[in-house]
Amino acid sequence: MIKLLIKMKYKYLCFIIILISFVGCGKKFLDREPSYFSNKKDAYNSIQALQSALNGCYDGLQDYRYYGRNFYLFTETYSDNAKLSSTNLNNFSSFYSYSLTSSNAELEGFWKLGYKIISRSNNVIAAASNLKTVSYFERKQILGEAYAIRALVYFDLVRVFAQPYAITIGVDSANGKGGHVGIPLITEPTSEDSIITPARSSVNLVYNQVISDFNRADTMLQLKSIEPYTFCSYAVKALLSRVYMSMGVYSEALGLSYNLIKSNQYHLIENEDYIHSLTLPYTDETIFCIPMTSNDNNGTNSIGYMLSKSGYGDIVSTQDLYSLYSANDIRKQLFKKGKDIFIYKYPGRTDAPSIDNIPIIRISEIYLNYAEAVLRYSNSKTAQDLARGILDTLMQRADKTAPNVKLQGNDLLNLVLEERRKEFAFEGQRFFDLKRLQSSIIRTDCNSSICTVNFPSYLFAMPIPISETNSNKKIKQNIGY
Repeated sequence: MIKLLIKMKYKYLCFIIILISFVGCGKKFLDREPSYFSNKKDAYNSIQALQSALNGCYDGLQDYRYYGRNFYLFTETYSDNAKLSSTNLNNFSSFYSYSLTSSNAELEGFWKLGYKIISRSNNVIAAASNLKTVSYFERKQILGEAYAIRALVYFDLVRVFAQPYAITIGVDSANGKGGHVGIPLITEPTSEDSIITPARSSVNLVYNQVISDFNRADTMLQLKSIEPYTFCSYAVKALLSRVYMSMGVYSEALGLSYNLIKSNQYHLIENEDYIHSLTLPYTDETIFCIPMTSNDNNGTNSIGYMLSKSGYGDIVSTQDLYSLYSANDIRKQLFKKGKDIFIYKYPGRTDAPSIDNIPIIRISEIYLNYAEAVLRYSNSKTAQDLARGILDTLMQRADKTAPNVKLQGNDLLNLVLEERRKEFAFEGQRFFDLKRLQSSIIRTDCNSSICTVNFPSYLFAMPIPISETNSNKKIKQNIGY
């Protein structure tokens, strides 16, 4: 049995919140400053000060407006995995009904927080690069983590607010290589006194920045962290494989996934440990996650509280998703079916639904990236044998009675995609998978007025917050809003 890692250390969990000054209520709405407006710069004159500032970047990832809740739930609700419960209190209803407007609070919160984290990262990078009172060896870990955080945030923002990288129709300048409009790209440090108004860069330029930042981080970081709460080289490589999958550059994703699997640093947890593992800080399968503790969590704003029947219980699974799991699939135990199908993927430690470590990337994704990439890269018998072998491993981990896969061709590829949907349900991946594959969203279990969104559609890029388009006239709104 693969040993579960249950000892949780808090070395990296003493996050120091960097206070951000918001625009006062007395200002007119049209006078609001754009969210690129930076927090007041501290005197980064020591390693301790830099580490505190870096902790503020991680703290932003933990926020309920980002990985702590909203980022996963608004993307799942936008797809065919989730729907509103029969007792929903109007939470995420505009995502489910495809009635988003530029004044949506969840999108504005995510946008503003994303650029605050980017601003913090920019300031850490600039300060660490110029701090000469300590050795580069001492600084490079902090630099590497800051580059990696900036890359992750840009990747998430561009996937939400722009059309997919490989799109060729339905948006101006689409050329299959990210030629269309993306999001503002800011890489220089800013201060309270410097309000900037950048235009939106192309999707290609944003992806180039993401790849550059991740690659630079990879040269600075240690291979593996003591705990998976901070960036290490393996976490960077894993997320790079996701980036290349999003671009459709399968040769790069294939190489990265293969090397990660061969490193033998991460292992699938056993079937009998799968359910219990969700109550642990992390396992052998975890490459990178966002930690929550009893003293540092989102409480009733947490993802677990929103999903749990004992909490708000506002977002539930669709029958579409639930029916994909076989009767013996251990993952089916994460669903409790009654009038609604509630999800218990975030049960919390000590039965507290707010104290969950939020998974960002796991080795199971790397296996599935490899299986998909090898099939798209080659249609050979060897490629299909490799993909079938990976599917056998993953599917039989979940269901010990699952037979060996015999499918070929497109049927085999579709099974890989189905396994992705099952394995990463409510981990914020379904919408982005449909989007990168340029697939329509088709809900068969649906109580919205819109149950199908055919690709291409303006709905695959969410609206830029009106607070940004009002304060920065260089930013053009996405079509359709």
